[in-house]
Amino acid sequence: MTVTDLFNELEVSQPAISKQLAILKEYKIISYDKKGVENIYKLNDLHILNVINSTMGHAEHVLNNQDCDNNA
Repeated sequence: MTVTDLFNELEVSQPAISKQLAILKEYKIISYDKKGVENIYKLNDLHILNVINSTMGHAEHVLNNQDCDNNA
């Protein structure tokens, strides 16, 4: 996605998105390909997507006051 795509999807300011993207690039979580004047950002590893999906699923359970599997 481009910064503009992320802005439209997240409704967060473009400077805030750019700052977060810089952090994600620093930690090698994302990379980008140049397309004309725009950068197309992508995840470097699909394992990260699994972590995000798992985290979002957990957040849904918490917000809906559902029991979570607790292996502790």
